[in-house]
Amino acid sequence: LPVKSGSGSGSRSHSCLVTSVSNASFEENLELLKAFKRSFGHTRVPNRRIYHNLYKFAITTRRRYKTAHTSGSDMSALAEEQIQQLEGIGFEWSVPGYRSFDERMLDLEDFKNEFGHCNLQGSFPKHIKLSRWCNHIRL
Repeated sequence: LPVKSGSGSGSRSHSCLVTSVSNASFEENLELLKAFKRSFGHTRVPNRRIYHNLYKFAITTRRRYKTAHTSGSDMSALAEEQIQQLEGIGFEWSVPGYRSFDERMLDLEDFKNEFGHCNLQGSFPKHIKLSRWCNHIRL
């Protein structure tokens, strides 16, 4: 459900979505995703608390699609009708700039080979995304 936030004369108003249903059906999540796209213009749901369940739906859906198309397995795959519904709203099957865990580990290995350590806490502007990923993994 879209919600307007912000009030008062100097505050900015922006749309956001409240997604509190953890066991929503595909159809319910699809409707939430449509509302998200209407509000933000894309289907790249961020990993933020307010969108947590919709984010989980989006990444799980991408993973199921990728698994079905790379391994030929249809175990837990999306139905063709679901794929068409998602494509109908412009669902993005891959997110630009996204790197899988394995890809990040290879990046870390390359960093270690280049610098002789895995301490990204210092000044490595070229590797800021890898540094952020490492900090996230440590938590």
